[in-house]
Amino acid sequence: MAVLLCFLLVSLLALVSSIFLTNIKTSKLNLPPGPSTLPIIGNLHHFAGWPSRYFHNLSIKYGPVMLLRLGFLRVVVISSSEAAEEVLKTHDLECCSRPNTLVSGKLSYGFKDVNFAPYGEYWREMRKLVVIELFSLKKVQSFRYIREEESDLMVKKVSESALKRSPVDLNKTFFSLTASIICRVALGLNFHESGFVIDQERIEEIVTEAGEVLGTFTFSDFFPGALGRFVDWLFQRHKKINKVVEELDAFYQHVIDEHLKPEGRKNPDIVSLMLDMIDKRGSEDYFKLDMDNVKAIIMDIFLAGIDTGATTMIWAMTELVRNPNVMKKAQENIRATLGLKRERITEEDLGKVDYMTFIIKETFRLHPPVPFLLPRDTMSHVKIQGYDIPPKTQIRVNVWTIGRDPKRWTDPEDFIPERFADSSVDFRGQHFELLPFGSGRRICPAMAMGTATVELGLMNLLYFFDWGSPDGMNIEEFDMEEADNLTPRLFGSYRNREKLKMETLLCLFLALFLTLVSSIFLKKTKNSKFNLPPSPSSLPIIGNLHHLAGLPHRCFHNLSIKYGPVVLLRLGSVPVVVISSSEAAEAVLKTHDLECCSRPKTVGTGKLSYGFKDITFSQYGAYWREMRKLGVIELFSLKKVQSFRYIREDEVGFVVKKLSEASLTQSPVDLSKTFFSLTASIICRVALGQNFHESDFFIDQEKIEELVTEATVALGAFTFSDFFPGVLGRFLDLLFQRHKRINKVFEDLDAFYQHVIDDHLKPEGRKNPDIVSMMLDMIDEQGSEDSFKLNMDNVKAILLDVFLAGIDTSAVTMIWAMAELVKNPRVMKKAQENIRTTLGLNRERITEDDIGKVDYLKLIVKETFRLHPALPFIIPRETMSHVKIQGYDIPQKTQIQINVWSIGRDPERWINPEEFNPERFTDSSVDFRGQHYELLPFGSGRRMCPAMPMGVANVELTLMNLLYFFDWGLPDGMKVGELDMEEAGNISIVKKIPLQLVPLRRN
Repeated sequence: MAVLLCFLLVSLLALVSSIFLTNIKTSKLNLPPGPSTLPIIGNLHHFAGWPSRYFHNLSIKYGPVMLLRLGFLRVVVISSSEAAEEVLKTHDLECCSRPNTLVSGKLSYGFKDVNFAPYGEYWREMRKLVVIELFSLKKVQSFRYIREEESDLMVKKVSESALKRSPVDLNKTFFSLTASIICRVALGLNFHESGFVIDQERIEEIVTEAGEVLGTFTFSDFFPGALGRFVDWLFQRHKKINKVVEELDAFYQHVIDEHLKPEGRKNPDIVSLMLDMIDKRGSEDYFKLDMDNVKAIIMDIFLAGIDTGATTMIWAMTELVRNPNVMKKAQENIRATLGLKRERITEEDLGKVDYMTFIIKETFRLHPPVPFLLPRDTMSHVKIQGYDIPPKTQIRVNVWTIGRDPKRWTDPEDFIPERFADSSVDFRGQHFELLPFGSGRRICPAMAMGTATVELGLMNLLYFFDWGSPDGMNIEEFDMEEADNLTPRLFGSYRNREKLKMETLLCLFLALFLTLVSSIFLKKTKNSKFNLPPSPSSLPIIGNLHHLAGLPHRCFHNLSIKYGPVVLLRLGSVPVVVISSSEAAEAVLKTHDLECCSRPKTVGTGKLSYGFKDITFSQYGAYWREMRKLGVIELFSLKKVQSFRYIREDEVGFVVKKLSEASLTQSPVDLSKTFFSLTASIICRVALGQNFHESDFFIDQEKIEELVTEATVALGAFTFSDFFPGVLGRFLDLLFQRHKRINKVFEDLDAFYQHVIDDHLKPEGRKNPDIVSMMLDMIDEQGSEDSFKLNMDNVKAILLDVFLAGIDTSAVTMIWAMAELVKNPRVMKKAQENIRTTLGLNRERITEDDIGKVDYLKLIVKETFRLHPALPFIIPRETMSHVKIQGYDIPQKTQIQINVWSIGRDPERWINPEEFNPERFTDSSVDFRGQHYELLPFGSGRRMCPAMPMGVANVELTLMNLLYFFDWGLPDGMKVGELDMEEAGNISIVKKIPLQLVPLRRN
């Protein structure tokens, strides 16, 4: 996809670079100095390392007011107290807005918070609410007991370590302290109570991920408009952002739901305060809070309150240990002032120790928790230090550099708290050489809360404990390296901008490359003598990659409407023929089955199948024939499937039992999760001989679900090598780290498989007749002269096929079936009446003997396979020789994609194809077992899915049980028309929003 960006940049460079450069040169404004720029990308190529240091180094050369162009974005970097004063005081109002960035907009629910909201009436009202209601001095004081209790708890924990003289992870200790305080203050929830919804480690992960996301660039930020959004989509820049937003939103929603319960607002926390305001608002109030405002404010508190307070204390203790004279002086000062017999430090003690205040000021100077103030956006033209700053210019105040300015500070790199002894300089926004909380209208409103937490935490640690380095480490060995994020911490690295630099440079490199080879590529294409299938227009090098926007099966379906049922695409340098009719599918899967019987090699399938050692992805040949024989005769024969019948019946019975429990309270059930759990349980017992319901099972269902989901995503993720085979594709994959996710998934799966195999190699490890046991027995029994020999990689590769095909696809089919039945109550009612009339009303258990008795259920399964095939494309084939399909030439080494989703909705084959109508199969011989090409959920021919009987048995038995024992309703009075049927996924197509239904046990 990056190649498409490069092509776009070629065109864009030619059109706008001259205009862009002309505008810069002919400007009549006296703009600040800055480094030289490149067309379009501006100064993005300079980005390397930590931004505050990078900008600091540039400011040494270009001065304290410096202009950069990051893409199309003007950025002025301020690096002196004088310039900061002009921005934050003289021109505070004109420089008071915020830039709209993709990430800040997402996390703040469309800029509904205080920190990121643009300047205007809304922000003024929100600021007033926060300053007067939430973080007034009186309110901060009312939470004093929480800070004191949590500090006491910290002292208690550190005391336990002191008794054993074991090292303490102060990073974790301080984070735990600030997180505990913020959770009690903001949410009224206590980590130390058993009912707390989420543990500390997960809170830390969420805050860290949110901080990383806020520090992540998107192209939209630098290239506003359609181009930036398009490139973000190509590079999937939104993926991690959306994941973090979803997790945070779920957390906030849980907190709000708890507060909306009776007795949910017994604590005077911030969420309770805001919910009370919502309850009391009048119909005529022009400013009204809503739940998004509440969530946005929680976001501000969490990201600002937890991370920054902890970071400040970490740096303070680090500097004190590195400067033992300062540490000694601080402890003597505190202990002499407070006496040596204290059992507890309270906030009344904070104002008594001046030297403690100096230490905190010096820490803020050398290590501001946020090295840049949150960026401002100019609303009108201003002059800063004589330079013109146009409207809509982003201003970044580098407080890290200002705190180390040798013109303002003597020995600025040294940690010397005494510099503040005879100085009036403070950090509350009136002195522009020390700005940890900012200044002016946008100063941090929670400064009093943050400062109180830091002072009390540090004073407790310095009063009650002496401190040493672990394992005889010398002071000089202390690592002071900063980690890159919004909030710089010790010990770690986060190098977003290296990736940005690589991508922008790569775009320029490929732009030049395109101009050299595009004419050759086009000439080669035009000279073809074949009668090739029709095709949409393609671009040089990238071919038709630019047509892939959205779900592939829908994209290809739309193209087939215009270009016909046999369409040729060029995805990079790979020819792909898309088949969208049953006639063309029959030509591929029956007439030319042998010639079209191989598989394309892709990076993901090769890696996860141990070098194509499975059945599904291996190329056609002697090896595949032997593996196919093993699968069909030994592993998935009808006899073998029948031998596992008791497992399916046991597991379905267990699901019925759980649903019955839910039906007693008439509470909604997440059927998406239920079906996944069911199929995972069946496959784990069939394949591994191990049971989720037994206490010694070494992995839980959620981890299995994660593994399968991640593997499916990895298999569906593109790599450049898939579209550009050879050196170029591998080089691009290396640059863009496309293999990283695939390798991680492979390592996780391999460790899982190995654990399973190791368990089976133990004495008594093969007591169950599962698939792994069968393959290990084959390995033990094979002779030295056998031409075909299995090894452990074959076993693991077969497990990949079983897991991905067995778990995901059956669950997806059942989800869609139940969703359609609920959407079509006539069909649901008819199905239930048919099953209950046939089987009688007194059954306690449904078995597989009953499946053949109910015809209408089979019609429902067929109709589900037609409308919602779990895999919308049959696993792609590759031609081994030249063939003709519907009169078109298909050359050797062409990839063939059969769009069974499109075939299942072909109006020439199906009446009212978009409707769910099982009766269409009543007088029809059409079946899904590979002989009828209008219905191909399992494929056809040599490459047909060998595990079809297993999958169908899972689906039919489960649906029959759910329809016999339960009636079904939608939750919370939802209407049938409101059921969302949106699709998601890449290889398998799932229902995007999990299916939640209410089971009602039949009387």
